[in-house]
Amino acid sequence: MIDSFEEPVADNPVLTVNDLHVNFSSFDGLHQVVDGVNLSVGNSEVVAIAGETGCGKSVTVKSILGLLQEPPAQISGTIKFDGKDLRQLSEKKVRQMKGTQISMVYQDPMSSLNPVFTIGEQLTDTAQFGSTETVRKIDYIKKKYFERQSRQQAREKVINMLREVQMPDPERIMKNYPSQLSGGMCQRAMIAQALLNEPDLLIADELGTALDVTIHDEILGLLQDLAIQRNLSILMITHNLGAARQISDRVYIMYGGQIVETGSTENIFNHPAHPYTQGLMSSVPKLSGDEMAEGIDGSVPEYLNPPSGCRFHPRCPYAHDKCRTEQPDAYATGSNEANNCFLYDNEHQSPYDEPTVEKTKNMNESIKSSERRKK
Repeated sequence: MIDSFEEPVADNPVLTVNDLHVNFSSFDGLHQVVDGVNLSVGNSEVVAIAGETGCGKSVTVKSILGLLQEPPAQISGTIKFDGKDLRQLSEKKVRQMKGTQISMVYQDPMSSLNPVFTIGEQLTDTAQFGSTETVRKIDYIKKKYFERQSRQQAREKVINMLREVQMPDPERIMKNYPSQLSGGMCQRAMIAQALLNEPDLLIADELGTALDVTIHDEILGLLQDLAIQRNLSILMITHNLGAARQISDRVYIMYGGQIVETGSTENIFNHPAHPYTQGLMSSVPKLSGDEMAEGIDGSVPEYLNPPSGCRFHPRCPYAHDKCRTEQPDAYATGSNEANNCFLYDNEHQSPYDEPTVEKTKNMNESIKSSERRKK
């Protein structure tokens, strides 16, 4: 066990988020969706935020990009990109940074592309106008229809980018509508669009969720190659542990609007420390077929009335009195690694030893068996 310490920050970070809180007002009350998130993304680093659906990953990313309307959202904390606090910048300056310095690939490519314009029209507009703050309608018409040299240069840039994302026959694809393309091709078009103005940071929200496993694997491999070739920093949001392991350098494990563990991808997967992370690992199906994968009992907590203390304690087999009343700090579990769990607190004598995946799995099975007997 190691004492509490300052949470790890990436070397030469392009993005740092400190003490981010996001609440939503509703008729029922205040929903505390993101609670004190700290994270960072280094230069040319691929970072994944992993966790169950509904744990606050996408809300965290949308707050970084300023995509949440205030109100009903209530956002506090600092979000720094390239040393500039995005929360302090004007809306005009933040808008100018989107697409040129920070870009995003959204979860569903089929609904993210406009169905009434061809792929060529949409991507060429991005290449021609994406680096400008705002474009008046008259200037848009003038540049699009009368400045043919500028339009042709933008078109050539798009075709080259489509080739770079391994789109087959890009000249033909330029004439197609999104409905004429497969899910994988739409995903490649979205990645091309996000990279057209050469951003420093790419945010990928559940990339390839709607795709079959083969195409999903190809998209992840493509993203990994692009990150290396372009020295691109990537923040990837996923509930797919395999995707996080395949391409990320570091992983943040998120639960109930909080980061519960962080570390290098290798150590998170080989030596998970937090009981929630261990539960996720035991939920992954085994290719050997020897046994069924075990899930974690229960569900992500309600954000209107989140549990007191550690938000994971209602589902944790190691929960004890302190877990139910106090929130744990970040405790070091190795070099530049941490998790938020009282089992690693020197000052508290936990009734349990430091957990392992096998021990967590056995305790979860014991709890399930006991509940079945009660029924």
